Amino acid sequence: MKAIKSIKTIFAMTMVAMIIIVFTLQTGFNHYQFSKVLEEKVVELLKTQARNEAIRLNGDFIASSKIVESLAETMEAWSGYDTETILGIMKLVMSKEPFILGGGFWLEPFVHSDQEKYYAPHVFSSGLGDEYHLTWEYSNEKYDYFNYDWYKKGMQPGVRVAWSEPYIDEISGVAMITTSSPIKKNGKVIGVTTIDIGMEKLIHHINSMAVGKSGYGFVVSSNGKQLENLTAESHPRIENTEANINRLKDIASAVLKKEDQTGIMETILNDQDVVVVFTPIGETGLRLVMVMPVKEAFASVQWILTTNIIVLLGSVLLLTVMIFRLFEYKVVLPLRRLTKYAGQIGNGDFDHVITVKSEDEIGQLCTTFNTMSETIRKNITEINDANQALRQAHDQLEDKVELRTQDLLLMNQQLQSANLESKQNLEKLQQAQTYLVESEKMASLGNLVAGISHEINTPIGVGVTAVSHLQLIAREFNELYKGGGLSKRNLTDYLAESDEAVAIIFSNLERASQLIRSFKQVAVDQSNEAMRMFNVKTYLGEILLSLHPSLKKTHHKIIVQCNDDLEIDSFPGAFAQIITNFILNSLIHAYDPDDVGEIVITIMDDGRGLVHLTYSDDGKGMEKAVMDKIFDPFFTTKRGMGGTGLGLAILYNIVKQQFGGTIECISELGKGTTFIIDFPFKKEIHESQNKECS
Repeated sequence: MKAIKSIKTIFAMTMVAMIIIVFTLQTGFNHYQFSKVLEEKVVELLKTQARNEAIRLNGDFIASSKIVESLAETMEAWSGYDTETILGIMKLVMSKEPFILGGGFWLEPFVHSDQEKYYAPHVFSSGLGDEYHLTWEYSNEKYDYFNYDWYKKGMQPGVRVAWSEPYIDEISGVAMITTSSPIKKNGKVIGVTTIDIGMEKLIHHINSMAVGKSGYGFVVSSNGKQLENLTAESHPRIENTEANINRLKDIASAVLKKEDQTGIMETILNDQDVVVVFTPIGETGLRLVMVMPVKEAFASVQWILTTNIIVLLGSVLLLTVMIFRLFEYKVVLPLRRLTKYAGQIGNGDFDHVITVKSEDEIGQLCTTFNTMSETIRKNITEINDANQALRQAHDQLEDKVELRTQDLLLMNQQLQSANLESKQNLEKLQQAQTYLVESEKMASLGNLVAGISHEINTPIGVGVTAVSHLQLIAREFNELYKGGGLSKRNLTDYLAESDEAVAIIFSNLERASQLIRSFKQVAVDQSNEAMRMFNVKTYLGEILLSLHPSLKKTHHKIIVQCNDDLEIDSFPGAFAQIITNFILNSLIHAYDPDDVGEIVITIMDDGRGLVHLTYSDDGKGMEKAVMDKIFDPFFTTKRGMGGTGLGLAILYNIVKQQFGGTIECISELGKGTTFIIDFPFKKEIHESQNKECS
């Protein structure tokens, strides 16, 4: 017995599958959207932290820029420059800012005195408490402070405060960055004041900066260099590997592309995925870079998303159980009762009635079952009665079938006799069609004979006339000679007239000979199916010459486009029949008697071993309904006016059967007709012909 699948199980599986699908799609979409929003929040927090730290650092730099600007204003107010005063001012300034290593005053050549080109008192901290020293080591040609970046920037017009690139001082060997401000006298810049900020303290401060639990920071200058590269120490949190060095270059490149904007990127440092946030530090040209591992940066995002998925899974499970229990109570149990009742009906018990307790779909189904049971009981009674009547009708039908069978046998014999007669008539029709085709070909040859005979009559008649004239002048010349009255003039006239008569006789006899040769070649080829090698263009000329009697009555122009050396090994008679039928078909159907038309015949080698023949006229053209029937035997639109309906049918059979080629017709009413034929250069004789020869 075939196992029965529980509908409850199927429904439960379907519901679970649907819930899982909907849950997966919804959760996936929510996960994507929620994670995107959370990640954007985290990224914005990281950017905010970076900007806040950069603002705090920039505060120290702003303080230094204000100090250097204040020093410049102080120098502008002085009338003289004594060493003790300079040292006192610098001590006061340097004691206020821990990052300041030193500072000085740098004047233009010969400003301090006419003998001093370099005047640069510089104060620096020894790093031991409050000890500050004044040095003049920078006031010489060897140092030549005029060429330094910080001096040139400070001397530029309109500059209040300028910042140099981080560098290592040649005298002290210390890494620093210098801010400068111009000193003016009477509106003219006479030098700059400077404050030097030590990089080691700044780097140490940034390296110790807290970026999350395991993040760190560093600074990149405007030329893309990391500040640690200026000192002997490397970054304590970045391993000195080739991979890290290349990644730091990539980070510097990204930082410089953003110019003065805050940005973020992801990369790999110390063999772990990290988030890199960078932002400019004021107007110093420095960029603060903060690095945090991706896991730490987005840890809160992952925790929220995981918790969300767990809650959703629990909700789906609870919903599935509730739906399953409701379905079992409302659907499965009623269906079991219906199944039991259906089994009783199947065993023939139609008297049992289901008690309906509900008004839902299951209750309606129970009512329908009761109705169905009553209907089946009635139908069975009616079927039994109908079967009795059917048996009686069956006996009567057998007698009728026997009579019909005898009638059909008689009709079959009559049909076989009629079929045999139809076959015989078809054979006679095919013989008549073959005879008509041959008659058409012989009629075409007869027309050719009549035309050639008429054409030859003209040159022969002209020749006879010329001979008669020659005979007459010869008789007159002989009489003059016998009478003794022959003069030199008479002899000259006789010779001139004789030459003219002979020339006329020769040219007309040559014309007649040419017509006879062309007719002979074309006539022999059309009556003989033998293959031979022939020059296509020459043979075309002979065919057109034989058609001259028909063509000279018209105003049409025939253009032949063919290579002089194109030769084919084929059936010249059949080829002549094709060209002849094409031209005669155009004269009958394409043009009216007074029309002036142009017929173009193009024959070429298509490069694939085939002869490509195109025949086109600019006549009336055809409708599609006519064009679809032009190759049918006996189809013509000029019946009774010179059309037999066999010309193109014969042409089609020649191309397809004798030449083994293809033919296509292209025409449109009022736009002329074109026939395209492709056939092999050499066509073997048909097997049927070979069998006849054998």
